[in-house]
Amino acid sequence: MCREVSCMMLGPAQRRKRCGMGGPQYRQSSSWPGLALPWLLVLAILGSGCQSLEPINPTASLNLPLISAIVPIEALSQSERVGQTVRLSGRVVQRLPLLDGWLYQLDDGTGQLWVRSSQPAPALELRVHVKGTLRSQTIAVEGLSYEDLYLEEQRRHVVEDETAS
Repeated sequence: MCREVSCMMLGPAQRRKRCGMGGPQYRQSSSWPGLALPWLLVLAILGSGCQSLEPINPTASLNLPLISAIVPIEALSQSERVGQTVRLSGRVVQRLPLLDGWLYQLDDGTGQLWVRSSQPAPALELRVHVKGTLRSQTIAVEGLSYEDLYLEEQRRHVVEDETAS
């Protein structure tokens, strides 16, 4: 027993000389536990922590204008966008009161689109950023059907006048 304990305290080269131990099987098994534990810990930490992290949204808590991913009005003519949330930017060129809200027309230089809002419409010629859901309405005139798109407003930001400084 003493010989086995003293042999275990020696390095691999000395073990081979004095104790006759340390063949290929012994070297592999003695180095495996020393390397496996740190790697298993690293893998466990990385594997468990990465999936629970949520992506960071730097503007989530800030009340910033709606300027990300603004879509040109001319791109909204595609019917597959109906029902999707989009962001527009443009000048108010017309306003119409409704019984349950307002309609105002935006012009972004590429086209015009009506926006339906439960809030009072912005003043004429004001520049606004609008986020809303694109909707479709079929209108029948003299036996013909026309499909018209409009935006159902969810959020609006009036842009300050760029010339006023």
